[in-house]
Amino acid sequence: MQQQKKYQITVQPITEPITLSEAREHLRNEGLTADDDYINTLIVTARKWVEQYTSRALINQTWVQSWDVVPSKAVFELAVNPLVSITSFQYYDENGNSQNYTTYQTDTQSDQAVLCPDYNTTFPSIQLGRLNAINLTFVCGYGTAADVPGDIKHAIKIMLAYFYDENRSGVVYGVKSNDSSTFPKIVEYLLINYRLTGL
Repeated sequence: MQQQKKYQITVQPITEPITLSEAREHLRNEGLTADDDYINTLIVTARKWVEQYTSRALINQTWVQSWDVVPSKAVFELAVNPLVSITSFQYYDENGNSQNYTTYQTDTQSDQAVLCPDYNTTFPSIQLGRLNAINLTFVCGYGTAADVPGDIKHAIKIMLAYFYDENRSGVVYGVKSNDSSTFPKIVEYLLINYRLTGL
């Protein structure tokens, strides 16, 4: 059985895909400021919802993904995409010493980025029984807000309005992101070409 993926964000995005003014325009409350803090919170919530649903980071951010053992055929699949750069690829050798792994190749042609050993090489032996024996730190995202595809931005606006108008009570909080019956159907259509697997 393949090990469950373990990953966590370490550097949050410095901005959001849509601005407060764009959100106000979509919500048709331009010029009103009473709800600004609430709307800003919902922008973040809607962005995170879309990221979770698609397994894609929108604005550049840094993640660490860990493995307890070397995956099958030493193919390391990134849980969050699109990949921008690798910050470090670290493992603990058989003696428990931290080592940097550099002889790998990266496949970014597929939607889900993959790292594996260079041609005709193998991944080094690691310390058996050690939790998080392999740790990959990487930057992912489309770049800045200007780089985020327009249909993803529109999906965020629709989810923002959905949370703002329909679900202030938080009724859908905690509902699985793959349950399409709990959110507007148009969002599924907008994101269908971007979705990988749920985070």
